[in-house]
Amino acid sequence: MTIAEVDPLPKMPSNIDAERAVLGAVLVDDGTLGNLVGSLRPQNFFYKHHQLIYEAMLSMGIARQAIDLVTLTEILYRKDELEAAGGAAYLAQLFDGVPRISNVEYYARIVKEKWLLRNLAHVGDDITRAALHPGAEAARIVNRLERISAQIRDQVWAEKKLRFRTGAEIAAENPNTVTWLAEPWVAAGSITELTGKIKLAGKTTFATHMSRAVLEGTEFLGKPTTKGPVLYLTEQTPASFREAMARAGLLGRKDFNVLFWADTLEMAWPDVARAAQDECKRCGARLMVVDTLPQFSGLVGEEENTAGSALQAMRPLQQAAGQGIGVLVVRHDRKAGGEVGDSARGSSASGGAVDSLISLRRPEGNVRRALRIIRGVSRFGGVPDQLMVELGADGYVALGDATDVAAQEAERVILTAAPDSEAEALTLDEMINGTGVKRSSGQRAIENLVKTGRLSRAGKGKKLDPYRFFKPEIQSAQTTISDGQEIAVSNSDSVASVLPESVEVRR
Repeated sequence: MTIAEVDPLPKMPSNIDAERAVLGAVLVDDGTLGNLVGSLRPQNFFYKHHQLIYEAMLSMGIARQAIDLVTLTEILYRKDELEAAGGAAYLAQLFDGVPRISNVEYYARIVKEKWLLRNLAHVGDDITRAALHPGAEAARIVNRLERISAQIRDQVWAEKKLRFRTGAEIAAENPNTVTWLAEPWVAAGSITELTGKIKLAGKTTFATHMSRAVLEGTEFLGKPTTKGPVLYLTEQTPASFREAMARAGLLGRKDFNVLFWADTLEMAWPDVARAAQDECKRCGARLMVVDTLPQFSGLVGEEENTAGSALQAMRPLQQAAGQGIGVLVVRHDRKAGGEVGDSARGSSASGGAVDSLISLRRPEGNVRRALRIIRGVSRFGGVPDQLMVELGADGYVALGDATDVAAQEAERVILTAAPDSEAEALTLDEMINGTGVKRSSGQRAIENLVKTGRLSRAGKGKKLDPYRFFKPEIQSAQTTISDGQEIAVSNSDSVASVLPESVEVRR
């Protein structure tokens, strides 16, 4: 029997690929059979030849026999079931295209789900035949339907029974280490929410650069990543997202998989999320980005502000995280902004359903356009309260504590704007108003610049003689050099000690 001889469109619910994946995984590594015993039975398979193969595998497992192509073929031959099981050629084909052995339990659940659906279909057929019988009585059929429904319900819940774990089991199953996909922002099996002002914060830029670091297994903001494929769900059009991909160096990559929102219009969000989860399993992606969640989940208007709707939108992503996938959810900030966890547009209930919250914002005042402040909170810890980052040609660079960097930036702006001589000295108000720096930041910057000798002060600080500020002669020369301009001084000897040899002093 060949694959082509198997009916590709059976009338009853089934999934031949999942059935083959289970059997192929056991052939590749018979240790996986231990994960299936007790939960998957031969009758759960739709195809008769698959039932025979799995039944033989179970008997070999009970007898503690090694399961491989040779031994399985021999067992089926001895039972005179080899041809009914598809023949030796078909058994060999089970090795072909086994997606991932680690996902064998996932494939087994698909097989089991199809089996339950077939049972329900059979019940429907039985009720239909009973209702069409000449001597049918509605009351009897209803009673029979209720009994069968109860049996099916118990059967379904038996397959989906809750598993309660002890503290010892949790400790054994979950070692005291976090698998970071991008430390400390996204961990495997967790959900991180990234928020920021629409079209200003650079959320997509941040997410795509993080994706590139994960794809290459390189550091992101000075921290390690786990290398692997990435699945990215974007609300943008192919034309606009192509530009974002180009800026992040993602074009041409075969390990970066994209789903456009426009291609999901005919599907409900839970179905889209389930398909995305399946795609992660197929391509081996452990990082999934949803940019943005409200767009994909269809939360619009008042629904976005409703806690129940917000939690319903998060549920499919929680299921994905339960499969070990790290999920990065992107949302827009409301106009009024707010603290981390409260700034995102819509209900804050979704924030309670995630493991980490990070906010990406542009610093206030006159600062470089590429600077951003990251604020965050996390159940894992390690997320900095405030981190200043800058986007450069090679991606984001962590600059350090946002407060310290903001102070340095204010000093840079103040020093650049300061006049070069006492005759041109400016008052504190004139210095601050001309730079765009916040007053409190400007005052601290000027105080520190004076204290460290990088800014000189004239005047007595009185009403008619206020303090005025200017760059000292040496500082003026250094600042001019840093700006790449020609230097002109009245006394070259006074600055010779601070000039590089390559700089020529013009009298």
